[in-house]
Amino acid sequence: MIHALRDDVIVKLVVEEHKGMIEIPKSASKWRQYDSEVFGEVVAVGPKSVFDLKPGDKINFQRHEGKRFYYEGQQYLKLKARWVMAKVEE
Repeated sequence: MIHALRDDVIVKLVVEEHKGMIEIPKSASKWRQYDSEVFGEVVAVGPKSVFDLKPGDKINFQRHEGKRFYYEGQQYLKLKARWVMAKVEE
């Protein structure tokens, strides 16, 4: 079991398939670090987080944020709650 500390959010990355879309190579964009977003599923939320996040929520955040780590063979990402751009509801 993973527990987040402070205002951290532990996220499991979600890989999404884009069907029927034209994908532009990342090298074609001058501002590629700002336009590439990543989705993840919240695994744990720290006790000092002031945002309404809970395990199971799907969130959106910018690539290159946070620290990647492995736990029991699974890859996770530790983010500060303020780096979360949006909560995605389906």
